[in-house]
Amino acid sequence: ATSTKSKFAGAQYCLIHLGHLEDGIMTVDEQPMTALVYKLDEQRDLALLKLTALPKGVTKLPFVPLATGAAAPGTACVAIGHPKSGMLWTVRSGEVAGIGTWPKDVIAVMLNYLAVSGSTKETMAKSLADAPKRKVLISSCGINPGDSGGPLVNEKGELVAVTFAIPKNESAEV
Repeated sequence: ATSTKSKFAGAQYCLIHLGHLEDGIMTVDEQPMTALVYKLDEQRDLALLKLTALPKGVTKLPFVPLATGAAAPGTACVAIGHPKSGMLWTVRSGEVAGIGTWPKDVIAVMLNYLAVSGSTKETMAKSLADAPKRKVLISSCGINPGDSGGPLVNEKGELVAVTFAIPKNESAEV
């Protein structure tokens, strides 16, 4: 969906298309819904939207509850997404493979840090301390370009993470 300025008191809005299940297959509702952009995080490519009205005949929308506990390596999970070169609403299962803090726990960063000494180590430590930090959960689910922003849920259907890809220019260099 493309956001733009609107008649909604200067607020940004976007048009979204909901879907519904027909015989186990998700079908796109062709009539778009208007949603206000409540919060936007361009760095993470995420937005929190608020529908301006509920769909016709709907009194309450379903939602994904937040997980009551933290996921751990080995925990089963499911990624839901919209891959660029795939089908709408794909579901892929896997497990949590690891949890850490980006960029500090990226293997190439840690190996570089362990290999240096003296002022280089001090400079790298300062860069790591100053770098934006993200708690990262790695899963074995097949995440593809276009899936970013989709939910990663546990076996109970609770949200444990939001999928994203670390851009190539944010790799191991700190």
